[in-house]
Order: sequence, then structure tokens, then C-alpha cells
Amino acid sequence: MKKKKKIIHRFFKKVLFVLVGLGLIGGLVFFLKSLTISKKLPQELVVKVEKRNAQAIIKAGEEFFVIDDQGFVLQKTKIRTEIKQDLPVILIDSFSQTEVAWTANLLEKIKFYLFTPQETKILSSRNIEVKLDKGLLVIFSSQKEMDFQLDSLQFIFSRAKIEGRKIKKIDLRFDKPVVVYE
Repeated sequence: MKKKKKIIHRFFKKVLFVLVGLGLIGGLVFFLKSLTISKKLPQELVVKVEKRNAQAIIKAGEEFFVIDDQGFVLQKTKIRTEIKQDLPVILIDSFSQTEVAWTANLLEKIKFYLFTPQETKILSSRNIEVKLDKGLLVIFSSQKEMDFQLDSLQFIFSRAKIEGRKIKKIDLRFDKPVVVYE
């Protein structure tokens, strides 16, 4: 049994070496979230590739960075038009990976609540300001649970819609959200 595992292990090393040698993986390594290679008996090789998906654009100074949901930088440029995707923009002066990853995760989750983020600013290590497509400005706290804040946002927005009121700003940093109406 150990001999069989050793042979399979050597086989996978050779396959990976061949894939890299052919250029099938080489340049793509940075865009891969995961790569799984398995052998399905008797003679089948299964390769599963999960690529990183762009979630947002960071504008830091004069440079633009395309990032995924974990804050991994996929592209860097000084010219905004070189980025082909229509992604929300995060404006920051300086950043840590933790802040960027939290913000990117927020931007990914906010889409599930049927909001479209247009512009995002990391105000500090604790506060993130998001401008939504409906002209709504929302301030989040990275110190509070993200899902709870998103649920509150959805509840406040739907209640205002029922009441026929237009919201200008929602501040979710506090225990009781602060809502400013137009």
C-alpha cells in the first residue's frame, strides 16, 4: 500500500512539472485560488482549478490595484483605463492587508443584498465609507460583525422604502444605527 502511494505521489510531481513546463500553470500561478490534481483510476487525471476573482480597485496615491476578496493584488497600474473590469473603487492613503481584505469581503457580500457599491473609502483602520448606486452613503465599522451590519442596512433601507422616505446616509458604527433622511 505504501509503495502505491509513493508511485502516485511521484506521478503527481511529474504531472505538475509537465504542466509548469508547458506554460499551462507558470504565468497563471498568481491568479489561482486553488489547484487540485487527482488521479481517478484506472487512467484518468482530474485537474480542478479555481481562479481568483477581482472584487475591487484600490486607488492609493497615483496607483490603481485590482484585488480579490482576500486582498490579493491581481493587477497594478498607474492608468485607470487599463483596468477593463467595472469594479467598485476603494480610495485610501495607506493601507494594511487586513483593512483591504475586510473591505473587499464587505464589497463582495454587499452585492448579495442587492446593493451596488460605487466608491469606497477606508477612513481609518476601523471605519469604512461606502457610496452605493442609489446615492446612499453608508459607514461601516470593521470592529462589528459584518453580517449584522449588512442585515441592519437592508432592514433600514426596506423600511424607508415602505415609508416612502429617501435616505441620505446610514452610520452603522454605533449600537443604534444613525439614519439621515433627505
